[in-house]
Amino acid sequence: WYTPAAIAYGVGAATMPKPDPAAQALWREIGLLGAEVRTAGPALMTACPVEVPVEAPKNLWVRFLADGDVTLVLLVVNDQYVNTDKGTDLTPVKDASVTVRLPNWMKPAETFEITSAGTQPLAARASASGLRIPLGDFDVTKLIVITADPKLRARLQGYYETNVTADPTPQSP
Repeated sequence: WYTPAAIAYGVGAATMPKPDPAAQALWREIGLLGAEVRTAGPALMTACPVEVPVEAPKNLWVRFLADGDVTLVLLVVNDQYVNTDKGTDLTPVKDASVTVRLPNWMKPAETFEITSAGTQPLAARASASGLRIPLGDFDVTKLIVITADPKLRARLQGYYETNVTADPTPQSP
């Protein structure tokens, strides 16, 4: 949290007697990001980095994690940003998609996105070049799951409903 020529309170500035609106907005975004990561937690805890061939626009950074031999987690990041002392300038991605060349042993049952509001289905389509995954428009990141486990999405959504939304308001540090 950048504060030019002043005392830096970090996200704690959101809890000051006169809260900084920008710090409050940042604290909210941190909470939303936390909801996404917590929802994905059961798959992330046992996953490891893996290289998978992918076709993606040059402005996207794409990496994979494998959870056993049934699930791939895609991390997609918009690489169109510039950080300055005034903040971050970001160019949103419009109507993006990626095509993933799945390992021969993986036969996906479902592809979905994990968001701060839980899991959302994605209409991925198999083609000769791989699994085409529509990402739509986005600002910063996408967290996508490709799985051969037909029950994974329901389990993660249940985890979200039980463990993540139980206390939807982030508490101050």
